[in-house]
Amino acid sequence: MHALATRRRPLVRRIGTLIALLVALVVGLIGAATAANTGWVSIAQQWNGNAKVSFDSGQKLWYSAGDNHGGFRIGGHVNDRSTNDRAVEFRLQIAGYSPWKFKGDQWLNTNTVRWDPDLVVTHEFHHRICELQYIGDDCSGWKYHYNPYY
Repeated sequence: MHALATRRRPLVRRIGTLIALLVALVVGLIGAATAANTGWVSIAQQWNGNAKVSFDSGQKLWYSAGDNHGGFRIGGHVNDRSTNDRAVEFRLQIAGYSPWKFKGDQWLNTNTVRWDPDLVVTHEFHHRICELQYIGDDCSGWKYHYNPYY
């Protein structure tokens, strides 16, 4: 009986080592998945109310809390499609913050990944485009984007 027990101990140790390695592998894969980003995702073309301003080639990228301190990036082209000499503007707002305004017909590549702890746990950001007018701006509706890591 003693000889059988001594033969089982190395087998039990090997199985225990194998289980420990599998657990470490699974934990490592989960950690790698949470320290990743969603990859660039396309945003559908967006127009303001009178179709004189568009946001083209839009893309967004979310980061998890473990990657680049969390947050997101957005890029695209704000396109003034009119010859009326009115200014155009891209407005970006993170939930709980005032909107940021980017003026002009331009390629927009804003990196809003910040050290602010609130950005790591924000659940959404939204944007819209506007043509600035003397009385009331002509803007598109807000387009909402939700954080997949929230």
